[in-house]
Amino acid sequence: MRTRLPVTKDEHLALTALVRGAGAGADSISGSWDGLDVFVHVGTYAPPVFGESGARLAVAGRGRDAAAAKYASWARIRKSLEKMRPPGVTELLLTSDGDHHILEGAVTNFFVVCQQEENERNGQFSNQTMATKFEVQTGPLSDGVLPGIIRQIVIEVCHDIGIPVREISPSWSNNEFWKEPFVISSLRLIQHVESVQVPLFWEDIQSKTWSDVPWAVKKFQLHSLASPERPIPAAGLLQAAMDEWVHQAESWIRQQPPEQIYIAAAVVALTVLLLIVASCLKSSKPNTIVLSGLSGSGKTTIFYQLRDGSSHQGTVTSMEENNDTFVLHSEQERKGKVKPVHVVDVPGHSRLKPKLDEVLPKAAGVVFVVDAQDFFSSMQAAAEYLYDILTKATVVKKKVPVLIFCNKTDKVTAHSKEFIKKQLEKEINKLRESRNAISSADISDEVQLGVPGEAFNFSQCQNKVAVAEGAGMTGNVSAVEQFIREHVKA
Repeated sequence: MRTRLPVTKDEHLALTALVRGAGAGADSISGSWDGLDVFVHVGTYAPPVFGESGARLAVAGRGRDAAAAKYASWARIRKSLEKMRPPGVTELLLTSDGDHHILEGAVTNFFVVCQQEENERNGQFSNQTMATKFEVQTGPLSDGVLPGIIRQIVIEVCHDIGIPVREISPSWSNNEFWKEPFVISSLRLIQHVESVQVPLFWEDIQSKTWSDVPWAVKKFQLHSLASPERPIPAAGLLQAAMDEWVHQAESWIRQQPPEQIYIAAAVVALTVLLLIVASCLKSSKPNTIVLSGLSGSGKTTIFYQLRDGSSHQGTVTSMEENNDTFVLHSEQERKGKVKPVHVVDVPGHSRLKPKLDEVLPKAAGVVFVVDAQDFFSSMQAAAEYLYDILTKATVVKKKVPVLIFCNKTDKVTAHSKEFIKKQLEKEINKLRESRNAISSADISDEVQLGVPGEAFNFSQCQNKVAVAEGAGMTGNVSAVEQFIREHVKA
């Protein structure tokens, strides 16, 4: 390979592989299976020298829908983030919410050396002070961060050299405690950060460009590496340890017979391919039911009825999700083994809707709760929320069933489920026409809804959409329980 692709002593070979279902386009949502296509690109890469140039970062969008592995459509989704890249920025950061809890970069993992709040002081880094005054923070995998070998190695190296690590998504609201951010990847290993900038507001950010919003910028200075008078900064300590690790690995590889290296590489490649095939063929059976809908629709009351058989004497508008795994209260006296259900009650406040994107990829079903008593005042907002769910690529691809549950029908002034269904279809039809007029380049994760040229109705959806009614306060949630048991087998 070196004769075909000459590599200097300062360069490395960079291999990129793409595995996808054969015969399916990159945007296919059909879920059909016809084998695998494997594409491999080989190039050269000269890694940056640590300390010579730093990364300039900007928070540009939400985290990944599915962060367990790299997937082909991520490149298309990333394209929509590029409009939020200010001039000079070398990497985009992903966040989980409007408070800018930073998960990772578009192609890197993000780390921050933080001064512990209770030990705030104006000092410099050293091995001795790191263990008591500072910690390294990075987003946990559970928040939707792509796992990686280099990320795990950095965490292990931190432990080895006495630097405490806390897996928590760094919050911009606490940036006064940030002392030294750095990014990592398999190509650049560790690169210090020169600056981080975030939008000052987050509302409707997906429809804007970088020039439409004001930015807050924080700059960081990398101190020169070790001297008796100046301790090595944290990223420098890690870089030195990583360089030693890489040197030892390269020395070991050079000592092995070439044939043994080729065989080992072939075994690893075959194992990875088999794991990918097994993952594609595996029939996953999620047990998560998502309760969604606008604030005040009664989602939390339904959650408690399903779990405890009680309304808890009513609830207030939730700002935090209710998340629990339990046997349905109506089945607790049932004989034999009963499969527990994981129920997530997602808050309906507009600022907290991104929480829904985190749980939809794991959903076995979605219950969309509508206030049947106060339907007219919230009809348009409810239709917009439901439209966003029905056009999510992850919902359409996996054919996630949706139950529209008309709540509070015990009230005299409540509307019937037939009326609510018809009105929602009309509102969604209006939304579909207006959304389709927008360029597809401005919509990163949306599938067209319904049949072109025909008025919309729920039967046109690729996933099953049903409508039912009940009353959470009186315990009439049997339609929800039946929906759960249809899609989470006991």
